[in-house]
Amino acid sequence: PAARGQAMVRETPSGWYIRLEVRGLPPAPEGSYYEGWLWREGEGVSIGTFHMRSTEPVALWAGVSPSDYPVVHITLQDEGEGPAPSDRLMMSGTMPDG
Repeated sequence: PAARGQAMVRETPSGWYIRLEVRGLPPAPEGSYYEGWLWREGEGVSIGTFHMRSTEPVALWAGVSPSDYPVVHITLQDEGEGPAPSDRLMMSGTMPDG
């Protein structure tokens, strides 16, 4: 609940670059990681993974337009559990237009 973030989106020839500045999200526990997702109407697309072990901004990439998938979710994933999003939603918000 204390985690907050701000995203900057930029379209490039290879996709959408997403720079996510996060505050209040603890490092992912050993054996786990965070994964970013763009969502619309119950459908999600992964935009990358990170562990949050520094205060540096997180760089994520999307192959789909954030205007078409305007909601971002950050989930906590366990290593070795496969590619589906977990039910552990850590952050959620709306993406800015690119």
